[in-house]
Amino acid sequence: MNNMVTRVLTALVLGPFVLAGIYLGGWFLLILTLLISVVSVWEFFMMSKVKDVSPNFLAGILFSVLYPVLFFTETIPLTPAGLLVLSVFLVSLTELFRNKPNPVLNIGFTVFASAYIGIGIGSLVGIRNLIPGAGLDNSLGWLLLAIVIGIWMCDSFAYFGGKLLGRNKLFKRVSPNKTWEGAVSGFIASVLTLLFFGYFTPMQDLQLGFTELFVLGIIPGLFGQLGDLIESLFKRDTGVKDSSHLIPGHGGMFDRFDSLILVAPIAYAYLKFIVFQG
Repeated sequence: MNNMVTRVLTALVLGPFVLAGIYLGGWFLLILTLLISVVSVWEFFMMSKVKDVSPNFLAGILFSVLYPVLFFTETIPLTPAGLLVLSVFLVSLTELFRNKPNPVLNIGFTVFASAYIGIGIGSLVGIRNLIPGAGLDNSLGWLLLAIVIGIWMCDSFAYFGGKLLGRNKLFKRVSPNKTWEGAVSGFIASVLTLLFFGYFTPMQDLQLGFTELFVLGIIPGLFGQLGDLIESLFKRDTGVKDSSHLIPGHGGMFDRFDSLILVAPIAYAYLKFIVFQG
């Protein structure tokens, strides 16, 4: 069975569970984000071992859980930004007693991985809970689906657009197979996906105008591809092809959700502070 068939079959099996958790929100989405966050951080830490780094697994996993939880509940008097600051000091303090080589790198890897992945994935919960008690729960579910499917459409069209039209390398130093033609194809697909969802699904109840929908299409179309390149940079630096072999045909959890990790917090900030401010 070739890799493309494996990828498609895996997506058909796992995709509905991911989409259902995103649409339903609540505890379903929290459990989904916790799973993605914890496994992705663990994969990142395993990749770091080739750099002679000993990240603090216990602290990193703990923070990767806390970031999504803080987006989920307001009963804890701590924000994700506050946890990020706190993690710097707590990880530094614990490193003092670990007696491991390269303590500065250990601290950096632990704090960065848990924050980059935990805040990125946790922002999905933040988007889903943007307007609590406003009677728009169904519409917010469609909004989150639109963003995630926009990423998937961007990824698919970038791949096939690059295969069919690709001539000019996009970022050869980091990902030699990606092309400008593929990137533009993915970008256009993302924008069109968000416009479609905005006008032809219950997401229209949010009353987002063309400009807001266009920007929401740009975010997956641009930052989704940059998120993929960032993870490629990590993998090239650590000399691995995939973050793990957990998902057949797709590599690891970090490989599968690398774009979403960058897209979600940017979309969350745009929606919270510009579109839905006040």
